[in-house]
Amino acid sequence: MFPSIRDGLDYCVADGRTVFLDLEADRYFCLPIEIDDAFQAWVAAGCKPHLPDETHTALSAAGIIEQTERWATKRPCRSTTPSKSIRSERAERPEFGTVAEVVASEFVCRWATRSGRLSYVIRKVRAERETKPRHPRNDADIETCARHFQDSLLFVASKDRCLSRSLALVRYLFRRGHQADLVLGVRMMPFRAHAWVQFGETLLIDTLENVLPYTPILVI
Repeated sequence: MFPSIRDGLDYCVADGRTVFLDLEADRYFCLPIEIDDAFQAWVAAGCKPHLPDETHTALSAAGIIEQTERWATKRPCRSTTPSKSIRSERAERPEFGTVAEVVASEFVCRWATRSGRLSYVIRKVRAERETKPRHPRNDADIETCARHFQDSLLFVASKDRCLSRSLALVRYLFRRGHQADLVLGVRMMPFRAHAWVQFGETLLIDTLENVLPYTPILVI
């Protein structure tokens, strides 16, 4: 049996500290510094099968590792760094059907994230990414869809809704045959989490100023 990072656990290194995301438990957490240092050294060495007993015990007790039949490595989350942003400078009048779809989708996603069902919504997003029909890549059409989505959000309060909006946006794009990445990121001192959607190096309905301080921890 080999020690492996537990299934369902995502992580990144932000400002020198390892941050973990446990979707099923709907929580972010860090390890004590001395255990974190040992974990980062183990990952840097390629997650070798042999761990010092003290480190193995500490990581097992923290729910970071589990015993598996095959040796495997799991690297920190990686994502393309965005270099530009598509965001409407002037709102247009969206069609009623678009507004209704966006508002309803954002409400459902917000309810799910606030009721501890984030893992359920993430599974839905992953399934939709794989099963929805895909159109040939069309940057202009994706940017137009993103602007229509953003304009419809004028009818929804904006404070502290980055996650529900991002979830709603990727699902909105999937339903139209377009692919984009949902990204969750974190920063330290103080701890904050953020969510955004990007298409390659292009941010959709967000700004570089908002996103670049964050380190991606999960990309879907």
